Amino acid sequence: MSDENKNVENNQEENQNREGCNKKWWEKLLGLKPTYKCCLILFLIAFIVIIAYVCIKVFSDIPDKGKWIVAPVEMSKKRSFATANLLPDGNVLIMGGEDNSADTADIFDPNQMKIVKTIKLSDKRYFGYSAITLKNGDVFVAGGYIFPEKRVPFITNTTMLFDYKKYLFKETEPMKEHPSDIKTFLLENGHVLILHNPHNHLLEEIKKREHIKFQVYDPIKNEYYETKNTIHRLMVGKQYMILDNGDILFKCFYRLPEKTDKGLGSTCLYNWKENKFEVADEIPHERLFIQLDSENYLTMTPGLEHTEGYTYNIKTKKKTRVKNKINRTFYSASSSIPKMILLANGNVLIAGISLKKLPPPFMPNNHEKSNYDYSTYIYNKKENFFYEIPSPKIEFDNWATSVMLENGDIVVLGGRSDDEGKKIQIYKYRH
Repeated sequence: MSDENKNVENNQEENQNREGCNKKWWEKLLGLKPTYKCCLILFLIAFIVIIAYVCIKVFSDIPDKGKWIVAPVEMSKKRSFATANLLPDGNVLIMGGEDNSADTADIFDPNQMKIVKTIKLSDKRYFGYSAITLKNGDVFVAGGYIFPEKRVPFITNTTMLFDYKKYLFKETEPMKEHPSDIKTFLLENGHVLILHNPHNHLLEEIKKREHIKFQVYDPIKNEYYETKNTIHRLMVGKQYMILDNGDILFKCFYRLPEKTDKGLGSTCLYNWKENKFEVADEIPHERLFIQLDSENYLTMTPGLEHTEGYTYNIKTKKKTRVKNKINRTFYSASSSIPKMILLANGNVLIAGISLKKLPPPFMPNNHEKSNYDYSTYIYNKKENFFYEIPSPKIEFDNWATSVMLENGDIVVLGGRSDDEGKKIQIYKYRH
């Protein structure tokens, strides 16, 4: 081959190499052999899938901390021991409370963030009463302490019915008893079971009340009928569960015919179809207690420097400790215990957990509350885990009243005796 031909061939190779270097990266990929192309495509797909999985896993594990909003409007009066009921039109009926707030009810519109109406009450409901929404949307108000004109509180057997269509209260048939510490339950048939504590909590007095039965209210007939048997004293706080068949399981002191030796602090069941009480298996629990679903509940207990919790299944009797502890504690005998609120997705909002700044015994009173810091947590049911969230702008404790709106937001009010007790807060939580 002549030198001239060699030069031409070399020039062609140089041009080809130069053209290869000038090609875009995707042009080079397109020029690969089919086998290499398939391997590269499979590698890219696997890489994208792995990255997407990691992103989904990371972002799904980030807890939703929600946000607190203080409504731009205040209630007509500051309220503690009040009640709040969601009405069919989406508004909230807020009524009663201690002292000066006991004679009014406010209608709060959460969409417009305003009080649309304030209603004067004929009976000044102070505390110890109950307000429950019926199946037709009306609200049944029963018993409790009221204030007559002489301002000497006494227990009443009177009841009221709030007509949500007319936004008016009307008196209904009074109860046969004058009960205090009332807890009402809406039964599957639309009737209302009315539970309460005896006036005197001494055991000797309880024994004397052997034949007193509890009442059930029929809103259609506007009349009462008695349960078939009796329980002497009920713990009508938060230690109860609504089962999937509509029966009610709760802690109680009881004396049932032929079953009187099981002791105090036992567990009873109200069978709504039979309208009678039965002895049930014990529910182990601490002071903080909230139902998660028809079989499970969460209960919490304070330690020296932390609060721990566990869940319990009433069918399997399985007790499961929550994976972590809350690095806050509260004094179980104090009135300032945390507020537990069930959220729409089954998680639990736990507000007002205090971090003590005082040496034990750390039982805060009104003068000492300024020496406490408070935290708020969410119990994640799926992960069985506590995580901290921003605290509400206005701190509250177990005396606060809460109600869930149709969109899952939580309206919280009261729980304070100062001017902040007129405020309304809303916790917005993604579900």
